[in-house]
Amino acid sequence: MLRRQDLRWLVLGLLCALSACTPQKGALLLELGEVTPRAVEVGDRLRITGSGFPEGRAATLVLVGDASRAGEPVTRGLEVSAEARLLSPHALEVEVTRELAAAICDRSDPRHTTLRADLELRFASFRGPHTTVSGRLEGVTLDVTPESVSESTLTMLRKEALRFAAFLGVEVARSEEGVTVTRVAERSRASRGGLVAGDVILELDGLSVRGLADLVPPPNQRSSRVVVRRGGDTATLSVDAAGFRFTSPASLANAAALALAAVFAFGLLSSPFGRLLGLFERRLVERLREANERRQKEHPLRAALSSVAREVPTSLGRHLALVAVTVVLVLVAFGQSVVASEIDVPALFLATISGSMLVALGVGGAGKRPSVLGGLKRAGALLVHQLPLIAALGACLVVTGSFRAVDIVRAQGPWPWQWHLFSSPGLSLVCLLALAAQVPLTRPVRSLSPRAALGWRGRALDVAQWTHDLVVCGLLALVLLGGWAPGGKGSLSSDLLGAGLLLAKAWTLLLGVALARWTLGATDALRVVRWSAVWFVLPSWLILGVSVAVRRFSMGAASGALDQRSAWALTSVLALGLAWFAHRIFRQARNPATELRVLPWL
Repeated sequence: MLRRQDLRWLVLGLLCALSACTPQKGALLLELGEVTPRAVEVGDRLRITGSGFPEGRAATLVLVGDASRAGEPVTRGLEVSAEARLLSPHALEVEVTRELAAAICDRSDPRHTTLRADLELRFASFRGPHTTVSGRLEGVTLDVTPESVSESTLTMLRKEALRFAAFLGVEVARSEEGVTVTRVAERSRASRGGLVAGDVILELDGLSVRGLADLVPPPNQRSSRVVVRRGGDTATLSVDAAGFRFTSPASLANAAALALAAVFAFGLLSSPFGRLLGLFERRLVERLREANERRQKEHPLRAALSSVAREVPTSLGRHLALVAVTVVLVLVAFGQSVVASEIDVPALFLATISGSMLVALGVGGAGKRPSVLGGLKRAGALLVHQLPLIAALGACLVVTGSFRAVDIVRAQGPWPWQWHLFSSPGLSLVCLLALAAQVPLTRPVRSLSPRAALGWRGRALDVAQWTHDLVVCGLLALVLLGGWAPGGKGSLSSDLLGAGLLLAKAWTLLLGVALARWTLGATDALRVVRWSAVWFVLPSWLILGVSVAVRRFSMGAASGALDQRSAWALTSVLALGLAWFAHRIFRQARNPATELRVLPWL
């Protein structure tokens, strides 16, 4: 008869045996043979042989290793993955897609890459998606050629390769076998390293040499490892590379991005825009001090919010417009097309600006007496003030290549440094100009008496402008502020989150416009049309033209490495500038003795 203690040990032993026989998560149960071919490009297919591949299971290929590129430091610990298709229990294949090649060859500045990695093949187990059966193959070498390499990058690499060869004391030539050493100078670095004429260079510092553009070592390399074919044998040599000064564009990208952001900030504050910003700061402090005194030393932030809140509409027409625009933005965030997915963004803008212009024509300009000429003048003034917004939409089209809302959002990301607003100083400035151009009012300034005194023509213009402001702020939030990311993942909760995020961004922009109107006072769009054309329209369209030119004549390696880092630098500079601006405003508003300056930035 078993005792209780013996029964306990028996149960424990059975549990241990069952756990040992059960495949654990990531258990290495597959045998992998070889990977062919070793040199691939976009459109090729990698074939992996082995045994024990389970049929009917999803397979994932994972590569983890070091990537070597000409003129770049070795990228350590690079991890890429791709879906694999099972051919038989002993073979499967992986298509080299554009995304896979870009992940290996560097998206910002693609070039030929040699990846030395450990390969792991993972199959979903029958026990569930979180349990995998896998196999590992170490020491896999892949040569990956990207879909395209910019001509400027190739020219730069070939020039540096010839300079490196002269630095070593050799002459090289392109041949069918690769790069061949044609002459070695006596007492040169190459001669001391063992290179002789006739050697075919196969590898340089981990990168397979397939052409002259691959003969560039990593930056600031003290010695270079060279693999050559000499006759029928291969030899590994070490040549002295200390003193060869080559700095890749990627290594300079961080410093260049900070310098670019600093130059942008200084130029902006030193320009007439900086003078306008100083005047805006002074006027805002004065308004906050006035509101603070009326409310018996109330906190400036609370006073500003309560004053701006009075600018928010209370009439029935504005409420109906708010509901209609909110429904449209929610539909767009849920992936539904209002007119057609390809033209929703320009269609919404054209609908509201056309409606505002038709209202201005219909009410006869809202002057003392209705007149056709007055309506035409006011409709033309409205159109002039929308030209910066058209430039902003055009710049977005240049960046994304599409007006589909889904494509615009996918081209961005959930974080501020991934938004189009911070992708370049030009887009940041165009967005500011587009928002500033919305500040002048559609209705005449003399009609800005208490809202109850507005006539029917003034109320019609008021509702039209309110609707247009809502749509403009929603479009700017969509094309420049990331839209509804990180929503849109298919579930109802993520769609609701995305819609709420889009509305929150649009309302933030709308409150900024309301704050500017409250600070600067009532401004009639018809009276400042010439001023707006000089300071808003011309700069915005000039920036659009420069963006198109830069997009067409890319700087190649330098621009690709700079794009990602400039967004970080620009985001940081603008965030710090905004925080500093807010600190100055509230400090001066709470201290009436502080002297107000016209241009405090210099």
